Amino acid sequence: MATTSEFVGVERRHLKAVREKLTAAVSRKSWGDESYVPFYIAIADYMEAAFGRLHAQDLKLGELIRAKAEDAVAAENQLQDLKHRLAGSQACLRDLLEAREALQRESSGALRKFETAGQAYSAYITTKMGHKGPISDLAASLLTPDDWEYMAGVTDAAIQREKELFERVSVTAPEELELPGG
Repeated sequence: MATTSEFVGVERRHLKAVREKLTAAVSRKSWGDESYVPFYIAIADYMEAAFGRLHAQDLKLGELIRAKAEDAVAAENQLQDLKHRLAGSQACLRDLLEAREALQRESSGALRKFETAGQAYSAYITTKMGHKGPISDLAASLLTPDDWEYMAGVTDAAIQREKELFERVSVTAPEELELPGG
């Protein structure tokens, strides 16, 4: 098994690559091309798993910060901001997953719906998530290496699932679509 930090690094790079592929594809548009259906489904499956793991990590982060922070009020204010951003992310992800389900039912008839949800999701992620801030600084000052291990929740099964989902995004990409991240 890879070390926790190695896997988390790979996982974050893959997540960024998949998000960039989503952004590129929905910006270009499929124009009803059926070959986008499995690609978009693979992207939604990847995002569901990746953001499920990130959400679980953020819940553990909140638990650890609440337990260790000296200034509980300041820490809670920072955690509320994170909670608000996570709620927005979850709402956009739900829309993306509903659009994935429509693709599974309707195939190319739901491509426009998926592309609309994909644009909104990608925009939210790039503008609201993944930015360093006070919560990151607080976590860096409070958490031990053991806390980071606990928070990451890396298992052999998680590593295998992430690898399979990422590969599926790569192999289902339509041939004519030039994508960032290879």
